[in-house]
Amino acid sequence: MLGNARRSTTQRRGWFALVGMVAAAACSTVPGHSYPPFADHDVTLEFTVQDSGQLPVPTTSTTLHLHSLGAEPPPTREWYDANGQRWFGYAPGTRVLVRTRYRLYADANGALLTPGEVFRGGLVHAHGDTR
Repeated sequence: MLGNARRSTTQRRGWFALVGMVAAAACSTVPGHSYPPFADHDVTLEFTVQDSGQLPVPTTSTTLHLHSLGAEPPPTREWYDANGQRWFGYAPGTRVLVRTRYRLYADANGALLTPGEVFRGGLVHAHGDTR
């Protein structure tokens, strides 16, 4: 019986050694931990709705991740067009405050857009942008 105990201990050690080698090999093929350049923003934007009554707002994409987005006053309606553009509906001339927190990743050229470029036509009030 003692011989069997030794064998299973030896087999277990061999098994653990094999598992350890496989795990080490697997870890060596994992890509490095890196992200493209990015900037986090916490901003309020001020808009005056044009005669069309439509206010375009961005949506999450491969370079833009919206954490939150809210408008005061709330829009009378909201929709997406055939191209995926998001729109808020208001009476023409309405002053709208859009509060948003988002992360913006660099484009293919490594450039980061400013909040004014992401939200075109709005007056930007930053609240402690980070990074």
